[in-house]
Amino acid sequence: MSNDDDSRPDHEEAPAAAHLWPARAPRQRRPVLRPLLLAVAVVLAAAAAGMWWSVGRGPASFTDLADCEPLPYTAVDMRGAGSPALATIFSLGMSHYADGDWTAAVEQLARAERMLAADPTGGPPNQPLFMPFLRMYLGVALLQAGRTDESLPVFDALARPEIALPLRERGLWYGAQCRLLLGDGAGAVRQLDELGGSPVYAQLARDLAARVRERLGS
Repeated sequence: MSNDDDSRPDHEEAPAAAHLWPARAPRQRRPVLRPLLLAVAVVLAAAAAGMWWSVGRGPASFTDLADCEPLPYTAVDMRGAGSPALATIFSLGMSHYADGDWTAAVEQLARAERMLAADPTGGPPNQPLFMPFLRMYLGVALLQAGRTDESLPVFDALARPEIALPLRERGLWYGAQCRLLLGDGAGAVRQLDELGGSPVYAQLARDLAARVRERLGS
């Protein structure tokens, strides 16, 4: 008898311990757990869709409309500059600009701006527009470096009515692009509308303003 008992398959002993684990417990949890998981999944999917719509795709976003193509490099004759040190720093900054090294360009052009502000005679002779010219390239370098918040005040200063027209037009154009990146479509349209008579930006500004207005629903 003992041998027969020892040879009994292990699974026949299961009923003796069945009271430790309710046989229907897993089936009781599934009807509650599955709807809960489904509800959580639906909420997460809706949140993700909302985030996708609001970042770069929604009607309040204009980042995809911004045209931030940098200005071409322009050589400046710094011979005879009042400050040789300023001439060196400025030329180095413009060299970085030409190479597309925006972070280094910002660093050197900002240094040159501070030096020129401290000594207005340090620039090249007979070039009264050198300061706004320097700031224009500094603003573009800041924009290309992703520092939009810092570049906008630079362009707004260039867009003042007393600034010479070619530089002012660039301030208006790039200021509008900054505003698009920052979500201010209405502000961008106001600046683009001021470029209606520009020989460089008139058509570009009209086309871009029309697209922004369509996005604004106006």
